[in-house]
Amino acid sequence: MNKKYLINLIEIQNLDNQTCVHLKNIDSHRERITSIEQKQIEQTDLKQLKTKQLQTFNSSLSKLEAELFMVEKQIKKSKANLEVATNQQQLDASNKELQVMTPKASALETDVLEMYDKIELCQDEIAQIDTFLDGAATTLATITFEVEQDVKAEQLEIKELEQRIEALLEGCPKDIKIAFLQANEQYRFKNPLAFINEGTCNRCHYLIDKNIQNQVEKHFSLELCPNCARPLIALSITRTEAP
Repeated sequence: MNKKYLINLIEIQNLDNQTCVHLKNIDSHRERITSIEQKQIEQTDLKQLKTKQLQTFNSSLSKLEAELFMVEKQIKKSKANLEVATNQQQLDASNKELQVMTPKASALETDVLEMYDKIELCQDEIAQIDTFLDGAATTLATITFEVEQDVKAEQLEIKELEQRIEALLEGCPKDIKIAFLQANEQYRFKNPLAFINEGTCNRCHYLIDKNIQNQVEKHFSLELCPNCARPLIALSITRTEAP
């Protein structure tokens, strides 16, 4: 068996590993888009939550203001009764009602003011979310364009590598080509080739039979590791070429 076929397989593996790098780069580029989209989803969900909170706060405010209005109306009435009271019993009744209603009104006023603060804070938070979403939409459009360009560049590199791989495969005998493709289907990007190191497969560490070692070392035939089924490469192929 011609040694160049083994060197071709090693080169194919190296080229395919470069393909793996480009594929990872593509994932990394696209992650830029995914990251922004995820933040958009999170902020949109948060806006929905804050909008519901705002609705609840406004509803509570309406109830508090209505209750405060009724209490203040009762206080006004009690004060009016004081002015027209004709006996002690009427005075005592009006004063007693004022003693109850006045602190109640004060507490309600405090609750109303606090509710206004909550509403203002909630409105500010919604406004901030809207600002973020507007900015994110603009950023996403810009980044999407950049990512598309970067992905196209990576895909062109991959296409060139695939063409080089195909040319190298076409230069190999059919049986060698099939053996490599089968191993690559199982171990793509995980070193589909192996070499014999101190009598063992350097990938799965299986002890290789002496006869197989001899076949591999003398390049008589392409042998597969009996355990992991990777094509075996001899150490006579330099380590700079070895898988």
